[in-house]
Amino acid sequence: MDTKNIMHSKWTAQVVLNKQKHFEVVSYNRKEKSVYLKPSLGGKSRHCFLKELMDPNNWKTGWL
Repeated sequence: MDTKNIMHSKWTAQVVLNKQKHFEVVSYNRKEKSVYLKPSLGGKSRHCFLKELMDPNNWKTGWL
């Protein structure tokens, strides 16, 4: 995925995290190459590095 379009993109965790599976990117830090993901059903945002987010074993693009 092109990082130009990363803001507000939707992601599905391959492993359920705190009863949450669907997330949206709410913040992008170019310098750290990281994002903050907000759960779709509310709750605390989660910090994630782009390398981890782009790993298909951890995340898939879109809400599946």
